[in-house]
Amino acid sequence: MNVKNNIIKPILFTLLAMLFLLVAIFSIMHFFFPLNVSNWFYGVGANKAATYYMERSYEKTKDYNQLYSLVNLSIKSEDWERVEKYYEIFSENENYTTFTLKVDASNLTKKVSNLVKSTLYSEDNYLKNRYVLALTKQGKIEKAYNYAVANSALVVSNDDLGIYAYSYLFTDGVSFENLNNFEDFCNSLTSYFNANIQLFNSVTNGEQPQKVAGLVLGSRINEIAKNLKAIKNYNANLINLTNEEINNLVLAVSQAMPELV
Repeated sequence: MNVKNNIIKPILFTLLAMLFLLVAIFSIMHFFFPLNVSNWFYGVGANKAATYYMERSYEKTKDYNQLYSLVNLSIKSEDWERVEKYYEIFSENENYTTFTLKVDASNLTKKVSNLVKSTLYSEDNYLKNRYVLALTKQGKIEKAYNYAVANSALVVSNDDLGIYAYSYLFTDGVSFENLNNFEDFCNSLTSYFNANIQLFNSVTNGEQPQKVAGLVLGSRINEIAKNLKAIKNYNANLINLTNEEINNLVLAVSQAMPELV
């Protein structure tokens, strides 16, 4: 009995046939079904590969939903160049506001805690901040700052907490040279911080505290405090609060937060 001819060769031929079939299937999926491939890679946690195939799919279809997925996959894979490129396309589309509001409405139907809702707050706020982060990661500080200024009113009220697009801009080690009206901005940011503290106390004190608003404000106050201290580390004269004053105000807010969950 020739073992080599009767056993080993058929096994090798079978393995080769299976390999050829797999290559053929993948080639077909690669060229004709990139969306399915992207979803598969995302399902197994391969975000970079999922981003690549979502980009291929979007370039073929120009579908706005796929563009949204591409932006989010680029964020997950920390592909900052793609975040910048595709968020700009996504946000400049006439459907942007309607689309993000629909995402917010969808989030409200999900069984998530008030704390999670407060962290997300709105899709618009989330995406704007991640876009600013993408710019800072590429060293485009002036572009990030100008965008944040144009999209953040630094006015807060109980009815409209608004957009705060500075969360990832002011961090330690970043140079803030040549930013327009930066000293005036720092004064405005300090006033905004104090206004958020006052509003937080207003909505959380009393017999029926406004829990979601309080959680959103508490999260934002922590973000602003980090930004203020980063600016102070850059130039202490730009912020008229001491680090101790900032920390004490944040501590008081943090101690009240667990009661809102």
